[in-house]
Amino acid sequence: MITGLNVLLVISHPDDECMFFGPTLLELGDREYKNRMHVLCLSVGNESGLGKIRKKELEASCTSLGIDVKFVKWLDHRELQDGPKNDWNPELISSIIEEYVEKNGIDVIITFDNKGISGHPNHSAAYNGAR
Repeated sequence: MITGLNVLLVISHPDDECMFFGPTLLELGDREYKNRMHVLCLSVGNESGLGKIRKKELEASCTSLGIDVKFVKWLDHRELQDGPKNDWNPELISSIIEEYVEKNGIDVIITFDNKGISGHPNHSAAYNGAR
């Protein structure tokens, strides 16, 4: 049972939190379990030039899912730009996750499976970095 823990969801883009992990976040974030939910989004999802809007949507979505915005972090790293043709370095992702985990006392990490759920290479890179 996951209770009383700091739980980190690592995603690649704004919308991944609700599209793939909404039920998980709602369940683990239930007050009964006393978990503190965190979201680390590895990009702003700027493939179509909508990064500024998508950052705001991520925060609104997380708020709707019961996650305090102060525990939602998004990155706009030059090597982690949204796009199915952009290869992300798992070692870079690993170091980013490691820093977040150490800074925030994370106990559990949740992310995509090795195929990125939908086959998106940015999702698979998140898995490989977390692994």
